[in-house]
Amino acid sequence: MQVSVAIFDISNDYANLVQAVYDSVGQKAVITVLRDVSPFKTMGTRWSSRETYTISYTSLSEKASFKVDMLDYQFVSVHSGGYSVFGYQVNSTRLSLIHRSHAMYVLDCSFLFRSWTNRLSVRLNEHGFMVVSFND
Repeated sequence: MQVSVAIFDISNDYANLVQAVYDSVGQKAVITVLRDVSPFKTMGTRWSSRETYTISYTSLSEKASFKVDMLDYQFVSVHSGGYSVFGYQVNSTRLSLIHRSHAMYVLDCSFLFRSWTNRLSVRLNEHGFMVVSFND
């Protein structure tokens, strides 16, 4: 099973953060955190501390993503889970807000007689960074 982890500093003003990651066999993937543009913000002025981020994992054979809403650097909701896979089947999905600092998108997968679970997870660490992992 491949495990990929990326850490993002969301305190800066960059809207899009991207990191290439490699699994144990050297397969490249990309983990992305995209800050959604809010119509309530203008020219660096924050009208609200509410933010929405799209968390995604993309490799040659799979893509999984979901959105997480934050208020005052805490997760308040998750939504809009989606996936695309090649070479296997996704039987079911679950999108969960586990804690105000942890959210997860779970895909139950199978191919022929083998089954497994893929997990795209995001956590807020003690420094306010987003730690995004796939199959951790």
